[in-house]
Amino acid sequence: MNIDKKAEHIDPKVALSQAEHEKGTVPGQQIGLYGNADKRDVRQVVKILNPDKNSMESRG
Repeated sequence: MNIDKKAEHIDPKVALSQAEHEKGTVPGQQIGLYGNADKRDVRQVVKILNPDKNSMESRG
């Protein structure tokens, strides 16, 4: 019986989010700091933070 753990596949988006978290920044943070965010920018950030499409559509 092999008890060694297999190399797990890490989703690139998750890895990117972890790297950004370690830096202390969150996606979209610079949009609010350095300029006015329009509706398109907000939608892009929501897609990054919450990739579940059904959840996004249920929000008003």
